[in-house]
Amino acid sequence: MIEKTKILAGIVLYNPNTQRLKENIEAIMSQVDGIVIIDNGSAESSYNNIIETFDNIICIRNEKNMGIAYALNQICGYAYTHGFNWVLTLDQDSIATPGMIDVYKSIANDEIGILGCWIHDRGYQIDESWGIEHGTFETDWVITSAAFTNVKAWKDCGGFDNGMFIEWVDWDICEAMRKAGYKIMKTYKTKLIHELGHGTRLVKVRHHLMQVMNHKPVRYYYSVRNRIYMARKYEHISLWNQLKEIGFKLYTVEKYEKNKIQNFFAIIKGTIAGFFIKREYNNIKDSFISYAQPSH
Repeated sequence: MIEKTKILAGIVLYNPNTQRLKENIEAIMSQVDGIVIIDNGSAESSYNNIIETFDNIICIRNEKNMGIAYALNQICGYAYTHGFNWVLTLDQDSIATPGMIDVYKSIANDEIGILGCWIHDRGYQIDESWGIEHGTFETDWVITSAAFTNVKAWKDCGGFDNGMFIEWVDWDICEAMRKAGYKIMKTYKTKLIHELGHGTRLVKVRHHLMQVMNHKPVRYYYSVRNRIYMARKYEHISLWNQLKEIGFKLYTVEKYEKNKIQNFFAIIKGTIAGFFIKREYNNIKDSFISYAQPSH
């Protein structure tokens, strides 16, 4: 349990829905000691009038989209250099529930690297009875949105992998945390209202539950590229299993999705690219100083 601690909320924006962003800020404002917003190269700043209605929000604007990993490092770097101990990271369209931080504070300790919660997706529901029954437990991975991150653990494990850009960034940081000796925990004592994607649904493919995402080709490219990269980066992740998952994804895209041709070729291109990423390029253990003084 943590008591005397400073907590920062960080929200990453990319062309956000202004009304959803307002709800997001209102839901977390009173629960934390500060909010940092990273605008990751949005085409316009129509949300400015929303942010100006709130006090004590720091808004950092990147001239172009630097990727979710870089933006998350900016948030954690700001926290590290301004005396915050824990960071709650949020997607732009996620809504924290009342009392979330109090629940997190009652569970968190120095041994935990990241603590996540029950994700209530607006698009579809899956059976969560096991988690509800067990309450709080150790796990391998939690998603970035509503992740309660230990700032010291972030520093100790080398931070988020900038080279991944988007997709699998959350899984990678959890792997890095556990490798550094920290626990990844999940609790069902609080939840986040979240939306994985518009038009997302679940289908069964040969007894295998798959998500029909209807994402843009760029997301499919990074998703499969980073699957391959993760298998190369961590010995215990099976490359063969990742290739099988990519095969299932190709099947669901061809059978169930709208943008079949573009997404199909994005997956093929991403799979090939995953074998050629230079792992040494993505080592950011000594890069914290670059996040210490982000420009406003």
